[in-house]
Amino acid sequence: MTELSGDDLARARRFVEAMPFRHVRDATHGNPESKMDPHEYIIGSWERVPWDDFWWFVGAIEQHGHWGRYQARYSDRGYVRKYLDIGDRVYWFIKPFQLCRTKIEYRQHERLDGPVPAQSRSENPQLRLELEP
Repeated sequence: MTELSGDDLARARRFVEAMPFRHVRDATHGNPESKMDPHEYIIGSWERVPWDDFWWFVGAIEQHGHWGRYQARYSDRGYVRKYLDIGDRVYWFIKPFQLCRTKIEYRQHERLDGPVPAQSRSENPQLRLELEP
């Protein structure tokens, strides 16, 4: 894993700053009774989300992100996926078209070091897109 930097970091910042992220409705900030952890999301097929830029950013998460484990409050199932930190936010992708973010300070996932089981890795063919130089 290499950190996102230079022109790619600038492009990623421009992308996320321009996106119409929405708060998850069921997440109540600071409410321990809430079933959802606070986060925001966009859907790749929304009209205001440029399709090519969306998939470029998902590829940046895959190429430059770190593995982490998230234990959902609403189920017994844990999730292992890639996370990318940019500024004070952490971003992750949920198949097929959802891009999520939350504040890093919320520490909603546990960072994983070492090898991650192959079945945990994404199999989305869109993630094979190369980052532009």
